[in-house]
Amino acid sequence: MAATVKAPIWDAHQHLQFEVKSLLLILFYYSAANLSRAISKEFSICSCALRRL
Repeated sequence: MAATVKAPIWDAHQHLQFEVKSLLLILFYYSAANLSRAISKEFSICSCALRRL
């Protein structure tokens, strides 16, 4: 009896953990993409400034 009650709660907990992990992964990739875009933008600005010198 106790096992049947515990199982759905455990499944829900596992599912929640998976959702949180995937959400964090998405956030990480999104911020990494934004960061690399910002860096490349800065780099192009710097290279343009260096070319003018």
